[in-house]
Amino acid sequence: MKRVTILAVEGCMASGVIGLLDILTIANACRVGSHPTEGFPFFHVDIATPTGESVNSFNLVPVMPQRSIDDVESTDIIIIPPVAIPLPSAIEQNRSVFPWLKHHHERKAVLASVCTGAFFIAETGLLDGRPATTNQSVASQFEDMYPEVELNLQRIIVDNGDTVCAGSTYSFRELVIYLIERYCDHETAVQVSKMFLIDKNRSSQAPYLVFQQQKGHEDKEILDVQEWLESHYSTNITADSMAGKWGMSKRSFSRRFKNATGDSFNIYLQRLRIEAAKTKLESTRDSFDEITSQVGYEDSRSFSRLFKKATSLSPRAYRQKFAAILD
Repeated sequence: MKRVTILAVEGCMASGVIGLLDILTIANACRVGSHPTEGFPFFHVDIATPTGESVNSFNLVPVMPQRSIDDVESTDIIIIPPVAIPLPSAIEQNRSVFPWLKHHHERKAVLASVCTGAFFIAETGLLDGRPATTNQSVASQFEDMYPEVELNLQRIIVDNGDTVCAGSTYSFRELVIYLIERYCDHETAVQVSKMFLIDKNRSSQAPYLVFQQQKGHEDKEILDVQEWLESHYSTNITADSMAGKWGMSKRSFSRRFKNATGDSFNIYLQRLRIEAAKTKLESTRDSFDEITSQVGYEDSRSFSRLFKKATSLSPRAYRQKFAAILD
């Protein structure tokens, strides 16, 4: 039997807490069905809160725990669901949680997070110098707060052995299937994934990532460049031409652009064009050859390779996955 503790705090996503509990309960039923002589549930699951009292979830539905964190004598897995209140506030309100997490980690418990739950593991220092993932919408905040962590938004699951991070809010589904296979068995993981219609081997968040355009900086001229690019990305643009347009040397322009946005000019323009192509694939019936030309490229085969590298899907597969229902 594996003991699982789901940590619920004020502002947690109720779906994450209850969804984890539901799927693990079904996993127990599937396991008993295939191993009837075991006589006990494979996963013993408790919800714990910092004080043992109920907490209000993000949607104000109360989450009732079985115990407080101080009442957890031992556990094998601690799962931290998404928290939807401002992260600095959530960290400050739950200072008692971090020594508790480190204590059980020292006693060989695996710490797992979903979405913004990664902030709680990162706050312990246990992710320093190691890879992790979280929700794209809080990625820049995560990097600012925890610069020693190697954030990899491309991955849905990042497993360091003693820590496991899952990406966006509803990736609790992929996380729990992953844990069922890791701790229980492959057969049960497959059964449960089929029952909940969860793509068991989906490993990449790349198709869902949206280019954020990195405007959280104070270089006014580079902000002007970025805004100009949003309307002119399909034209023949080079770093040389942009430097001249803004009265800079190419070297100065390239340096300032990279410092402000985090990307080289060419990479930034490529990402902008790929995002535009994604929108056109989602909302039009234009061929990919037409879309390639519309976003500023000439060779659709070359652009298709860039598109797949960025999204992990071919243009055709991307359209099948996200296209609007058109008359």
